[in-house]
Amino acid sequence: MYYEESTEDTKKRYLENTKICVEMAAQYGILLGLETMETPFMNSVEKAMNVVNAVDSPYLMYILIQEILQMLLMILKKIY
Repeated sequence: MYYEESTEDTKKRYLENTKICVEMAAQYGILLGLETMETPFMNSVEKAMNVVNAVDSPYLMYILIQEILQMLLMILKKIY
C-alpha cells in the first residue's frame, strides 16, 4: 500500500516490477517516467534517480513535473 512502511522486500519487488514495466514499454517505444512521492520510499530526486540508474534503460526517466509546476506558478504570480 502507498502509505504503509516499505521493507527491503517491497523495495526489491518495486524495482523488479519497474524493470518489467520498462521492458514492456520499450517494446512499444513508450517512455516511462518516475516522480517523487510523499512517502519515505521515494521522497527525493536522489531516491528516484537511484531507481532510474538501477533499471538503466533509456525508456525510464525521472520527470520533474512538480518542480516545473511550482516554477510556472511562481512566474505567473510575478506576472499577475
